[in-house]
Amino acid sequence: VASRDVVRNPRSTPTLRAGAHSWHATPAYCTFDCIKGGGGCHVEEKIVAYNSATFVVVCDASKCSEHLGQNWRRGVPIEIIPLATEPITLKLQAMGGTVKLRMATAKMGPIVTDNGNFILDVDFGAIQRDRSQTLNTQILAIPGVVDTGLFLGMASKAYIGGPDGVRLMTKSSL
Repeated sequence: VASRDVVRNPRSTPTLRAGAHSWHATPAYCTFDCIKGGGGCHVEEKIVAYNSATFVVVCDASKCSEHLGQNWRRGVPIEIIPLATEPITLKLQAMGGTVKLRMATAKMGPIVTDNGNFILDVDFGAIQRDRSQTLNTQILAIPGVVDTGLFLGMASKAYIGGPDGVRLMTKSSL
């Protein structure tokens, strides 16, 4: 697991041995795709995952589903430039999403990320496997979108905890 210093200065350690993520990881079975970003730092998490030789997901069985967004009903987190909030919201609604600006609980107004941006939580319902990559590409093409909480094809293994213990899934074991 990498420190935040690597995220702040990725040049200091351009390739990490492993990036492990456990909080709010919601993997879909068989594809190792995830929705991450419940805590609001998915852009930093994706940078670490992308620059890791191995990306490992650790979660409990309740987070697993056949399709992304099936169990995780808070939507896909999308970090956006604040200036573009309204046009991005309208575009995401036109794409079939139910959009909510993530609001702070301990202060007035929206949550502001470490990058100074806002987060939209967009519920597209259950995202079919053959639609996830296209949806991610369409979202990233909208001016003002920084990144999504869709971690597609990045994980190589997953440790899934359940009532009978921990199960290891790897792409080669499917």
